[in-house]
Amino acid sequence: MVWAVLERPVQPGEQAEAANRVATTIFGPRPFVRAYRPDE
Repeated sequence: MVWAVLERPVQPGEQAEAANRVATTIFGPRPFVRAYRPDE
C-alpha cells in the first residue's frame, strides 16, 4: 500500500494522474485494452 499527501490545493484530475504514475512505476505500463461489444 502506498500513501502520499499533498500540502497544497489539488487541481482536477491531478490525483488520478499521480495514481497512474505510481501504478506504472510499480506494475509497469498497462496493456492496451479495447472494450468488446458482441454486436460489433
